[in-house]
Amino acid sequence: MALKSTGATAIVRERFAARAVL
Repeated sequence: MALKSTGATAIVRERFAARAVL
């Protein structure tokens, strides 16, 4: 993962986690 995608990756991970919870 590129350093620029660090922020995007964090958002995607949070979204995936939220979806997993639901």
